[in-house]
Amino acid sequence: VAGIALTTLYSEDGWIGRLFAKIGIEISYTRIGIVIAMIFIGIPFVVRSIQPVLEKLDPQYEEAASSLGAGHCRIFFKVVFPEILPAALAGFGLAFARAVGEYGSVVFIAGNIPYETQIVPLIIMNKLEQFNYPAATSIALVMVVFAFVLLFFINIIQAQINKAARG
Repeated sequence: VAGIALTTLYSEDGWIGRLFAKIGIEISYTRIGIVIAMIFIGIPFVVRSIQPVLEKLDPQYEEAASSLGAGHCRIFFKVVFPEILPAALAGFGLAFARAVGEYGSVVFIAGNIPYETQIVPLIIMNKLEQFNYPAATSIALVMVVFAFVLLFFINIIQAQINKAARG
């Protein structure tokens, strides 16, 4: 449903796509559309990761920084941002992992143009439809290894951030 809705909104006749078409920017069936769809399906992971941290954050720290003369930007970067950084990294990692493997919402807006807007899950589905199981399995294995390496590095970064915060 999300893919159909996004394609309808961002096509040349859609509410949003019509505005961009006037200035010569096409969104549906391009990489821009794929990025928008991936952001759309990934943003809940970021919100779900950051929201509990923000709810636990004691407003006294912000008030103390403000009373000492810190501006809004300084308060954000010195008080709030260090607290939400580990959660934000986890949320963005989950969102990216979800986006890389997303099939449903992205397949409609991508357009499946080979070597331009063809997404990996769709390539796997095409290989499966052609009964080329070894190719589909190898592509999926590369995706799994990539996701594992990505999550491994995110965990290392989070551990470094937590270590720096404690010590």
